[in-house]
Amino acid sequence: MIEASSDGDIAASDVPVKELTALLLGAELEAVTSWLKDISRASHEARMKGLKSVNRAALLETTRQVPEVISSLTSRHELPSEARAHALAVGVEILHAGGTPADFRALVDLVTSAVDLAPRRAGEAPSSLRSCLLDATSLRLYSAPDLLRLYQGAPEPLTRAILDGVAGGADPGVSTKALVHLLGALPASDPAVLNRLHLALHRADAGPNPEVADRVVTYLRDARTFARHQAAACLAKAGERAHVYPLIESLDDGNLTVRTAAQTALHELTGMALPADPQRWRSWFDDQLAWWDAEGQLQLDELNLASRTVQLTILRDICTKRLFHDEIAAGVAGLLEGGDAATQCLALSALGTLRSPTALKLVHSYRLHPDPAVQAAAQAALRSYQQTKTCRSRRSGLAAR
Repeated sequence: MIEASSDGDIAASDVPVKELTALLLGAELEAVTSWLKDISRASHEARMKGLKSVNRAALLETTRQVPEVISSLTSRHELPSEARAHALAVGVEILHAGGTPADFRALVDLVTSAVDLAPRRAGEAPSSLRSCLLDATSLRLYSAPDLLRLYQGAPEPLTRAILDGVAGGADPGVSTKALVHLLGALPASDPAVLNRLHLALHRADAGPNPEVADRVVTYLRDARTFARHQAAACLAKAGERAHVYPLIESLDDGNLTVRTAAQTALHELTGMALPADPQRWRSWFDDQLAWWDAEGQLQLDELNLASRTVQLTILRDICTKRLFHDEIAAGVAGLLEGGDAATQCLALSALGTLRSPTALKLVHSYRLHPDPAVQAAAQAALRSYQQTKTCRSRRSGLAAR
C-alpha cells in the first residue's frame, strides 16, 4: 500500500492496478473501498504539500491508471450500482488531484463510461464531479469541445453537477462562455443550462453581451415555460437594444412568471418603468427609434459645440431617450474631457440620469476629482446608479479600488 513517510515524502511501491479489477468484479467492496481511499488520500496529500519528488511523480503516474481501470468496469453490471458509483467518485477525485488538461480528458472518458447510473444510487459521484468541474473551470483546464463531450456523454444524474461546477468558476466570464457553448447540446436540459447561465451572468460585469444574448433570445419562444423564463432573466443581464422588442412580445406570454421576467428585463435594459402593457411598450419603442433616425445623432453632434443654455436643453431631451442610453452616454462623456468644472458637473448629472452601465466606470473615476463640486456631482451620479440594478455586479469591485 501507499504511506506517508516520517519526513512528509510519499513512499510509492508498484500499485497492483490489476488487483483492483479482480476485487471489483468479485464485489469485495470493503477491500476496494480501503484500497481506493488510500490511493486517493496519498495522491491528494502529495499534491497539497507541493511535493516534487520522484516518488510523488511515480505515485501520480500510477494512480492515473486507476480511472482507466474503473472506466472499463463502470458500464458492466457484474457490480452493484452503489459499488460502481463509489468507484466512479474515487476515479473523479484522483483525476481532480492531477489537475491537468490531460486529466480532464481522462475524466471525460471515465464519466461517459458510467452508463445507467441511477440518481438515487449515484452516491458521492455528483459531489465529486461538481468540485472537479469548479476547479477545472477556474483553472481553465479544458477546451470547449472537451466540455461538450463530457456534458453530452455523462449520465443524467451527473449533468446537473457538471453545470453547477461550470457556473461556479472563479471567473464568471469564463463560466458564461462555457455555458453558452453548451446551449443546444442536450435540448431536454436547456432550461437547466439557461438557469446556470443566469447565475453566472449575475456575477459578471453588468452590460450588453451580444454573444450570450443572441443565443438566448430564441428561447423566448420555447415550448417550455422555465426555458422562456430563464431566457428573459438572462437577457436582463446581457441584452441590448436588439432584444428589447422580443421582450416586449413576451409581455403577451400566457404564463405570469414569464411576463414578470420580461417586464423586469425591459426595466433593467431601458431604465423605463412602464406598466406591463405590450402596446405601451411598443409605442415607446417606436417613438425612440423615430427620434434617433430624425434627430438623435444630430443633437449629440451639436452637444460639444453648443452654448451652456443649448447644452442644457439638449441634455433634458436626450436623457429621456433611454433606448439609446449607451450612445448618448458616449456623447455626454465627451463633455468631461477638457471641459471646465461646471461642464463636468453637468455631464456627470446627465450620466447619472442615463445610468448606462458602459459609463459607470467613468463616473466612478471622478469621485476623487480635485474640484469638490465635481466630486459631489460624481457621488450624486453614483447614488443614482445604486438605485438601479445596473451596477450591482460592478459595485463591490470598484469600491475595492
